[in-house]
Amino acid sequence: MSKIYLGAKFKNKQGGEFTVVSKTDVPHYWVVTFESGYTTTAKDSNIPYGKVKDYLEPTVYGLGYLGAACRIPQRGDSIMRKKYDLWANMLKRVCGKYREAKTYAGVQVTPEWLNFTVFQIEIESVEGYEAWVTDSTLCLDKDFHNQRLYSRATCKFISCEDNSRESATRRWATNSEK
Repeated sequence: MSKIYLGAKFKNKQGGEFTVVSKTDVPHYWVVTFESGYTTTAKDSNIPYGKVKDYLEPTVYGLGYLGAACRIPQRGDSIMRKKYDLWANMLKRVCGKYREAKTYAGVQVTPEWLNFTVFQIEIESVEGYEAWVTDSTLCLDKDFHNQRLYSRATCKFISCEDNSRESATRRWATNSEK
């Protein structure tokens, strides 16, 4: 087992490097900081084995990160799960094969919303949120205000039908300009 001392460097199970920066007043606990800037406390028995998580490390589609320790419930009726699915699907649309599609070219997510902890709080102030909580036919729309950015200021919840209609109108307008 590696010796723990101030300045000692270790890797967690995900491959992220962290440094021991101080001892806490609680026996057997140390303060560690990751390259991402995330700082947490860790038990000395977990440090050498890499059992310390970096909640600022992008783990969702290479973009999003949890931001803090939180337990995402399994599929079900949990509002946290519903928010997580909304967040993850938003990230999926701005990367990978979706990004290559013309309709998602240039679309971005505000940096604050890459952090799920921030997103799950801010989404509650987006227009239409209260209705979305109980109505599965509502979609998070970024284009309603003619934006290419997912953010609190540019999004609103609208019916999937209105979203499809608005998307088709925009697509036909773009095609007729050619």
